[in-house]
Amino acid sequence: MPRRETNPHRSQHYERPGSVDFAFDDDSPNDADVIRSDAACAIPWVQDGFQAIQVFVDPVLTDRANEICAMVESTSAAHRDLDALSQAVLRYAQGEGLSASIYETPQDDLSVGNVAIAFTLG
Repeated sequence: MPRRETNPHRSQHYERPGSVDFAFDDDSPNDADVIRSDAACAIPWVQDGFQAIQVFVDPVLTDRANEICAMVESTSAAHRDLDALSQAVLRYAQGEGLSASIYETPQDDLSVGNVAIAFTLG
């Protein structure tokens, strides 16, 4: 009987090919433009009719992307509505000298149900 490979230390590289599994996931981009994402991270957030938060960072902030994603993840766990989440994100951005923009996807968009947060230099 063949032995099944169950190595717990295997790479997350092909966990969900073409999707963002964690900040700066190294999966090859999917060929479909609709699925491709440049988000630094995607955080599940099932609140107020939303399904996820996508965090985008300016290229000059890539060295801080893990910090920013961790902050959004912890903030999203503490805040259960979009207004409270937005206030916390904007307060963080102001304290860090950054600018944050929060976008709800339009109802006719393919990514409906997502909140997008973009961070740039202040």
